[in-house]
Amino acid sequence: MEKKKKKSILSCINGYKFSTIMSPITVALEVVMEILIPLVMSDIINIIDFNNKHEAGATLKLTLLKFLSDVPSQKAAIIAGFILIGFAILSLGFGVLSGIFSAKASCGFAKNLRKEIYYSIQNFSFANIDKFSTSSLITRTTTDVTNVQMSFQMVIRIAVRAPFMLIFAFIMSIVISPKISMIFVVVVPVLALALFFIMTKAHPNFKKMFAKYDDLNTVVQENVAGARTVKAFVREDFETKKFKHSSEEIYKYSVKAEGWLAFNNPFMQAAVYVCFMFVSFMGAKLCAPYTSTFTTGDLNALLTYIMQILMSLMMLSMIIVMITMSKASVERISAVINEEPTIKNC
Repeated sequence: MEKKKKKSILSCINGYKFSTIMSPITVALEVVMEILIPLVMSDIINIIDFNNKHEAGATLKLTLLKFLSDVPSQKAAIIAGFILIGFAILSLGFGVLSGIFSAKASCGFAKNLRKEIYYSIQNFSFANIDKFSTSSLITRTTTDVTNVQMSFQMVIRIAVRAPFMLIFAFIMSIVISPKISMIFVVVVPVLALALFFIMTKAHPNFKKMFAKYDDLNTVVQENVAGARTVKAFVREDFETKKFKHSSEEIYKYSVKAEGWLAFNNPFMQAAVYVCFMFVSFMGAKLCAPYTSTFTTGDLNALLTYIMQILMSLMMLSMIIVMITMSKASVERISAVINEEPTIKNC
């Protein structure tokens, strides 16, 4: 007999492909706007700084708004301000659209996934149901699908935003000051190694935690379905101990996993403050002379790009955590939709 072709959960995207494609496109446009905003802000600061230090021989350095170089300072600052507001509005608009598209795509994906699981279970024989257990099938249809839905939404939105922001912000910081940007060559790899170490420690505990959810659901189902039997044989204390044991197992692995993830924020905060201290010290020395090519606006833009780079790394770490959590869920869902019924209609 011909073997049934293995189904992929990605086939459940059907019907929501447009939203799935548009979400990363609008995210990319949002990132472009956010990258341009610090440059315009830098120009505004340089225009004001030039007006204050004109007699000292400062030179106007417009990185983006070069067409304003011959415009009076006050008028140039007003025009640049309106351009800045325009970029901010565009960034907000693209952000809203990306949120709408990603929500529609992820919710539709989850809907199709539940439908696929439901109709697969309808074809199961009692042997198939006993193989998975009723409680496990419920967990796979609810908790596991929710985990996959959240991961899918992060992949088509944050997983696009974080790398784009990281790359563009790093390029812009090098364009502004290659010398100061060298700090990222040291900080980013160290931070990446720390995040990788945290993820390798947290993932096994998440995997064990999800397996314990099935045990907990089994205990709850048995107690609800057999409440009369438990009372008749006076087994309340025994069943309470079983439930407590299952809950403690989930608690234990959750605490271990979250304990490792708790190191994420201190590492990020340390990296942010180290970068700020270094850039502020070096930038202040470079922009102090009026004849320097490194301006106050450049320093402000560089500090903004530092935050964007480090926040992108933090978002990437969140994505890795969510994907590692949902990996087990994907495998459990795939096992259900690819299960061959032991009894088939002739």
